[in-house]
Amino acid sequence: MDSSETIARLLESALNDITATPMAYRVKSGDTLSQIIAAFYDTHYDQPQYAFAQASVLYFNPQISDPNHIAPGQVLRLMPLPHHSKLASCTVPDDFHKDRRVGKATRHRLEPQYSGAFDRLQHSIPALGPEEEAFWALAWLQENYDILSTSAGSGINAFGGLVGQSNNAFIAEVKMLYNQKQQGILTSSQYQRARQKALAKYAAKIGPFEKILFKGKTATEAIRISRTKALPATAKIDSHLGRLTTIANNLKYGGHILTAAGLGMGCYNIAQTPSWHEKNEIFVETLLSTAVGVGTGIALTVYFIATPTGWVTALALGIGAAVASLAAGKSAKYVYNMSNERIDLVTGSGIYKLCQ
Repeated sequence: MDSSETIARLLESALNDITATPMAYRVKSGDTLSQIIAAFYDTHYDQPQYAFAQASVLYFNPQISDPNHIAPGQVLRLMPLPHHSKLASCTVPDDFHKDRRVGKATRHRLEPQYSGAFDRLQHSIPALGPEEEAFWALAWLQENYDILSTSAGSGINAFGGLVGQSNNAFIAEVKMLYNQKQQGILTSSQYQRARQKALAKYAAKIGPFEKILFKGKTATEAIRISRTKALPATAKIDSHLGRLTTIANNLKYGGHILTAAGLGMGCYNIAQTPSWHEKNEIFVETLLSTAVGVGTGIALTVYFIATPTGWVTALALGIGAAVASLAAGKSAKYVYNMSNERIDLVTGSGIYKLCQ
């Protein structure tokens, strides 16, 4: 019996048992069929269930002539596979992945005898709606969360260093210099030279982020003495210092939110994963990644407070800290899988009760 006939018989036995609601998905730019199958059926290419999930997708979507090429805008009909049937646990025929015609052959074998079941399921497919879009958005987030969180963590770390106390000290120095001028300690020319020198150092530190922080202006243009009698002379300087301090505080809170989101995503993945081994993998990866992320975040905060930091250094340190956090999680997962005695940490810690 060839691979297409084997899969056809399995699908035949499963078609009439399907009671769950099918789902529609509109293909987006950059999507691949394997990514869509992995997200909807919670399986991957090297797992036995993948072959049958792919066969189902190809059967119910005859517009796909080549599984390696799907076009943006196509709407795919995704049929749930019954977990109680032998379809979910059968061994994949060895020649399945070599037979690129299996989808067409399977459709041909099924259509005469099971057209009624096919029509029933086909007509029950809903149009794309908020629930379907939310499902795929969450699936995309699960698939790309590591990259997103690493990028966000890098940005928060780097930008936090740029608007920290050590760099803001150059702006505060301008206020001090003006007060010294008013007291007669500095002449106007001495004040202007010292002011330009301090702001030049500040501009060198923040580099290309200068106009972002000052809304399209340079630091020299923005950090000026107020000429109106209605405001204190240093009001503009105080305003900029207050705004930069607020940004720094918000970035600190953003780091806390990112940490909480990482823990929440790990908890969600633990709840959604049926395999206890995979639950433990997610647990150790999330735990170590978070611990290293928090530790490096604290170390960077201390460093940025004590040391005026240039934008290149801040960016390098920010990326390094985020990558170290990600690498720690991946390493913890690897070590857990390499250990001879895999302890059930999810059960032992009771985390499964929280992540349900």
